Amino acid sequence: MNNKLLLFIILFMLSCFITTLSSQENEESKETDKIDFELPKNPSFAGAMSIIIPGAGQFYNEKYLKGSLFILTQAGLTSAVIHYNKKTKEYRKKVHALDEIDYALQRKYEEYYEEKQSYIFWLGASIFLSGIDAFVDAHLFNYELKKKEIRLKFEDEKLLLSIGF
Repeated sequence: MNNKLLLFIILFMLSCFITTLSSQENEESKETDKIDFELPKNPSFAGAMSIIIPGAGQFYNEKYLKGSLFILTQAGLTSAVIHYNKKTKEYRKKVHALDEIDYALQRKYEEYYEEKQSYIFWLGASIFLSGIDAFVDAHLFNYELKKKEIRLKFEDEKLLLSIGF
């Protein structure tokens, strides 16, 4: 269980690092691009797509590196769930085939079952976080443009609100 927690922390830190890198790249590219308007993204659609198809919401939000990370993470977790499900079924058949109780087989069955349940939890958490991430990214997609539209200015001990269209 400690290995899984460590893996989750490493993946979380990696996604934060990737997010930081991609936001820096976006700021640099926005400075060089002459586009004044980008179509807004639909947050509900992005979140739903990310929950239904791994990484789809991130790709919709043009966060390709982060989307790829979610695809790889969820694919790995899904394959672990499938592996431990097969092992659980295999040992359940072995346990039920015996006339008397074999505690070693029973314990192996329980271990595989617990591993399967653990990976199911982490897969669900990954799907949930992917949906939340896509939802928030869609809300913040045009943040730089919105930030330029509304400004607070301090002049002559007055607070001025500037709204541009």
